[in-house]
Amino acid sequence: MHAVMNTDFGIRVVDADEPSGAGVRSSVVSAGICGTDVNLVAAGISGFIYGHEFAGVDDSGTGYFVEPIVYGGKCGECRSGHTQRCAEPGNTTLGIFSDGGMAETVVVPEYSLLALPAQLDVKDACLIEPAAIAWHGVRRAQVQPGKRFLVVGGGSIGLLALRQPATRDSTLTWMPGTTTNSRPRSGWDPAGPAAITTWCSTRQAASRAWPGRRRPPGREAGSSPSIPV
Repeated sequence: MHAVMNTDFGIRVVDADEPSGAGVRSSVVSAGICGTDVNLVAAGISGFIYGHEFAGVDDSGTGYFVEPIVYGGKCGECRSGHTQRCAEPGNTTLGIFSDGGMAETVVVPEYSLLALPAQLDVKDACLIEPAAIAWHGVRRAQVQPGKRFLVVGGGSIGLLALRQPATRDSTLTWMPGTTTNSRPRSGWDPAGPAAITTWCSTRQAASRAWPGRRRPPGREAGSSPSIPV
């Protein structure tokens, strides 16, 4: 089968063995390219099939999104619902150091399959993973309608964060130097919330979030933030 791997000549579509082992065999229909993929390529990381944002169909033609985290389910982290922090041997993320979804066919654990609603085309379902991250970030930030909020980064997750219902009535000034490539292409409102491209530094981002302050309120100089995941 064809698959995407990082080689001595860079990213290439290569011939790879068909997947085997326990799990559900699915034909991949869509796969996204994440910033993490780009960073892994830049670092020369190889030896596995890329792609942790993907969706496909099983042998019956049923469409699924694939949750890329492989976990044991028995450790304390898993039992508390934090399967992304599984501490058991064999835990991994598909497409990051183990074969992922930039391939024609995958075999994945049955628990990783999320059936799609009828209105969601499997061709678009690879966006579920970054959309879930965006939802999680907005929820953890406790964004309230009418309040000021900051999105650092104009990639897919940043743009999806701007499309969450909780952010639609909030405001943010467009940061000078942001390119039009970062603007949402549908329903764009220049007076509404905006994404900031990744060139901005942490200091610049903080000055936007807390105008007139040298550091976030309640933070001491030199301290490090504690960020839940």
